[in-house]
Amino acid sequence: SRDVLQGLQEIQRQIADIHENFQMQTTRQITNEFRQIMRNVLSLSKSQEELMGDTQLMSRNSPRLKETAVQQQMLQDQMTQIMVQAMELSRKTFAITPQMGKAMGMTYAQMEAAKSKLAERNSTGAKSNQEKYKLDSNRWINTLSRKDDDILIIFFVTKELII
Repeated sequence: SRDVLQGLQEIQRQIADIHENFQMQTTRQITNEFRQIMRNVLSLSKSQEELMGDTQLMSRNSPRLKETAVQQQMLQDQMTQIMVQAMELSRKTFAITPQMGKAMGMTYAQMEAAKSKLAERNSTGAKSNQEKYKLDSNRWINTLSRKDDDILIIFFVTKELII
């Protein structure tokens, strides 16, 4: 009876160790995914700012407006990929908040509006939307950057572990 009890306690200890290792591994994976999203957003924001600078210098009759619209579409496609990554991560953690989702949506809408204005040869309107994009993306980046490593460990409780 004593041997059986010790055997059960050993099994319980092993299960607890496995659970703890799983939690640490999952937290590390989620943290890395979160950081990758943040790097992607920062890179996209830098590219968008460069495009905004180019747009600012263009006149309504510039032959480069079409090329700029194509570049805007490419950046919007990158934004779509980032949004997909964030949605996938939101299935694993509660760290992707509704505020982040809203900021992503607003950012995407400004990119869409800028692309439409470029297609209409309205560089002034496109620049205005690109500036709004900058404000919205900065909100999103600030929301992301508030989650430092200590907070990530607290917030990155996976949905699988809660269930």
